[in-house]
Amino acid sequence: MRRPHPLKPRNSLILLTLICVLATGLMVLAMGRLNPTQIKIMVHRAGVWGPICYILAYIVATILVLPSTALNLTGGGLFGLG
Repeated sequence: MRRPHPLKPRNSLILLTLICVLATGLMVLAMGRLNPTQIKIMVHRAGVWGPICYILAYIVATILVLPSTALNLTGGGLFGLG
């Protein structure tokens, strides 16, 4: 019985790059359609789940190696003292 051949390092890197580019494009598309006021209302209505969802989104963005600047600014705007 023949064992499946694992991906070569180069192919793995290309696949990871394509996934990251796709995820970044989807996030840009999704964020462009949302109004900041809508986001604040959604987070406020979510109650305790709002910060938990933000933390989960931040974890996913970190795993996908997405830039964190937008999430840092969003977190400050949503959960800041103002």
